Amino acid sequence: MIDSILNFFHSSDLLLGLCFVLISMLMFQCSRLLKRIEELHENQVQSDVMQSNALKVVNQGAIGVGQRLLKIDKKLNVVLKQQSLLELRDPENLNYQHAISMMQTGLDAEKVMKTCGLAKGEVELIESLSKKQKQVKLREELHTFI
Repeated sequence: MIDSILNFFHSSDLLLGLCFVLISMLMFQCSRLLKRIEELHENQVQSDVMQSNALKVVNQGAIGVGQRLLKIDKKLNVVLKQQSLLELRDPENLNYQHAISMMQTGLDAEKVMKTCGLAKGEVELIESLSKKQKQVKLREELHTFI
């Protein structure tokens, strides 16, 4: 009987020892996994910071490009206004400008030829361009409504 009691205690000591070893191994694995999670978290934080910095650089570049485009647009508008003023001052263009405005009001080619002193081919060209310009304006207006 004493032998069976001793065997029981030995087997329970063995079981306790095995449990202790298993628990120790689990705790070791858990600590390794926690360290790995912390490393991954630190890497993710660093990656987020790097992406945030890169995004700031891209945004600043886009803002710079936008500002440059605004400056260029302003300069272009000034140049276009100056060009229009120069065209109006050019005596050779006065007849053409007058002919264009007459065509846009709907006068026929004969009246424009006589009034402006232009050749038939010139008036036909102006008439053709005026019609094309009206078509383009109508298309643009149509697209703005759509």
